[in-house]
Amino acid sequence: MTSRVVVLGAGHAGVEAAASLRKAGFDGAVTLVGEEDALPYQRPPLSKDYLAGTQDSPLPLRGEGFYAGQDVELRTGERVTAIDRTARRLILRDGPPIGYDHLILALGARPAPCRSSTQASTGCATCGPYTTATNYAAGWLPAPRWS
Repeated sequence: MTSRVVVLGAGHAGVEAAASLRKAGFDGAVTLVGEEDALPYQRPPLSKDYLAGTQDSPLPLRGEGFYAGQDVELRTGERVTAIDRTARRLILRDGPPIGYDHLILALGARPAPCRSSTQASTGCATCGPYTTATNYAAGWLPAPRWS
């Protein structure tokens, strides 16, 4: 029986975990699960170059062919609502559960929102995922003022 590793979180840590498994010779199934619909991308340039208009789109962490070439199942747009540790499976908002033998949590962090009226009135804003940054860049959301 082959082992299946599921990496939950398709940011930098998750992509590197999947790559490291293959580099170390792991030959079981590897599944990388991410909530965003996009190919995993570099986060730091998103709030700088992309919003400044000097970059057209986020830079991918790995090329699209990397995942197929390394036999890593990339599942984007999947929101995990629960982890059933007893049954060793991830419960998804939509779709059947994803079973695992080993689970790597590479969830990263989310920016803290502006909570006080003082912060909000000074143009405090958070730049979360690519879709939020795209809305800022397109003018659908008021652009944050970086100080």
